Amino acid sequence: MALMFGLLAGILNGGAFGRDVVDYTVDSKTASNTGQAIMAVDIAAFADVQAFKQKVDEVWEVMKSSPTLPGVDEVRLPGERSENLYRERMAQGVPLGAPLRKVLDELADRLGIQQLP
Repeated sequence: MALMFGLLAGILNGGAFGRDVVDYTVDSKTASNTGQAIMAVDIAAFADVQAFKQKVDEVWEVMKSSPTLPGVDEVRLPGERSENLYRERMAQGVPLGAPLRKVLDELADRLGIQQLP
């Protein structure tokens, strides 16, 4: 599956593939050469939607209840961390580091508007 998505997202639409993809975490000067692929699947074309959802829930529970590796507190599945972070930020706001906070405070002063609380 990973190979197929790489081929669809890269080579098929003119993007790079594999080792030719610019690693933006290392090279911030070179333009990105990544491609994108989006796939929509009509579950009802293949299976009963409710039965499919039930099976997905079962797989999720089996994976979540798997034994963890030493030093690991929990099994996390895709999307869990970002969902938890989203909920936390919605409830408590987005934390700002001191350097950014200083810049924003100075900008607010210069614009004559109230600083963030």
